[in-house]
Amino acid sequence: MTDRDAFVQALRDAIAPKGQPNSLGEAAPTTLAPLLYPSETDAPLDVVIWEINALNPDALRQHLNLPQGTPIEERSVNAFFDRVTCDVPGAYCAWQGPDAHTLAQQYQSLRDLLQTHLCGLTVYRIGAIEITAYVVGQHDPTTWIGITTQIVET
Repeated sequence: MTDRDAFVQALRDAIAPKGQPNSLGEAAPTTLAPLLYPSETDAPLDVVIWEINALNPDALRQHLNLPQGTPIEERSVNAFFDRVTCDVPGAYCAWQGPDAHTLAQQYQSLRDLLQTHLCGLTVYRIGAIEITAYVVGQHDPTTWIGITTQIVET
């Protein structure tokens, strides 16, 4: 298994944990439910792999075959993860109840996995109310890997 394949499998394990160590030998969370990103609809996460030379809003529009005027907003990785990792004291946390700590830890592990194995990690948000979000970074000179989900904000 190549380094890339092992990393992609580790990402898949992080977003849909099986309660076993992931393919990189890192401990997986103990909960068996797949991660959902909370918004007005809770949507699952999925892994994306793009074979492109560079990534910016124009390259993303072209790669996804989006119309030229499609708005794409860039955000920091922290902007995507802060509300689900709950590591900013006093900030809003999406999780409440008995599973809050476990869910926050799962998202912290996912964020750490992405930051450890990818360069230039960036969040791209496409759309206004129904948003497709991509958290992607460069794995090698022509490969961008990350996660995607749907977010609803009215």
